[in-house]
Amino acid sequence: PDVVDPVLCDNEHPPTNKDPLVRIKVTSFVNTGETSITFAFCHVLGDGLTFHRFTNMISQFYRGLPEAHPLPTYETYFRGPPTIPRHMTQQVAQDAAPHLLRHYDNNDIGELYTRSFLSTTRLDMQFSLDELNILKSEASRRAGRNVSKQDALAAYLITVINRIRDTQITQVVNLLNIRGEGEAPGGFQLPSPSSAGAQLLHIFSAPLAREDTQDLGKVAKRVGETVRQVRDAEYVRRAAAATIAIMAELFGSSRQAYWGAGPNQVVLNNCFKLTSPDTHFGYPGKAIFVVNGSMERYIRIWAGNPKRNGDGTWRPNEGSADVSFRIEHELAEPFMKLLAED
Repeated sequence: PDVVDPVLCDNEHPPTNKDPLVRIKVTSFVNTGETSITFAFCHVLGDGLTFHRFTNMISQFYRGLPEAHPLPTYETYFRGPPTIPRHMTQQVAQDAAPHLLRHYDNNDIGELYTRSFLSTTRLDMQFSLDELNILKSEASRRAGRNVSKQDALAAYLITVINRIRDTQITQVVNLLNIRGEGEAPGGFQLPSPSSAGAQLLHIFSAPLAREDTQDLGKVAKRVGETVRQVRDAEYVRRAAAATIAIMAELFGSSRQAYWGAGPNQVVLNNCFKLTSPDTHFGYPGKAIFVVNGSMERYIRIWAGNPKRNGDGTWRPNEGSADVSFRIEHELAEPFMKLLAED
């Protein structure tokens, strides 16, 4: 009963000026006294940061409080998108956005996603704050530099996959927020921290040597390198320009790129710092955030949800992280067994 109709905003069903870009459904469960708020949110409106600021604002207003985050700004909508000479598009994309160079018609892309879904199992897990601190400490020691908790967790998950999988993960694809304060030599500026819209890029790491694929420190370094890459305004300018040019061509020709992981890749969508336990609509420590959808080796990381005990009390699980992704059916049990042993 709490499922909301989707919004249509893809290549096959581009929105018209009459179609909604967001739908919200509130469902009250009389038997349990619980309430769910379900969102269908078109990506053209924004990315994970935009969405979480939007939902947090609704929560704040519901509680009679002022907004907790900066209101969105729209400066990127009024300045032209970054461009590069047309003849350079393919060359830049080969390094910065190679996934866009392999594209499919709408029927074929649907079959790709369906095959991936049917051959995999969704895994869900939670890591406590103590476990995250242990991973951070160990990854930092092995990397020889400070590693954030979310990067250490991502690196650990990759090493576990590599311990059970014949085809090793040798490349990290990190979906990253490009907002910041940097400026390129030609005047291009990174979107401001308050910028609305989908300010994201897929950043491809340098390859991992096969002997390093199970080394927590080496993998953490690769994850960290992708994060530092989006602080380089000139890199972002070139990568964004190539991405925009190719996406425009694909949209016009009814073709789509595949956004999943390649055979030797994982995709990271790390929203650990974006989600907030303050978005609770007046129920602190009891509000649960759930994301629909999962893909093969597409690792989503969020701030950990509270959990209800058998006696009806709640554990807030502050500082924890929730993780979900899909993995080949035959690897699901070995992965969870190895996780329990660790």
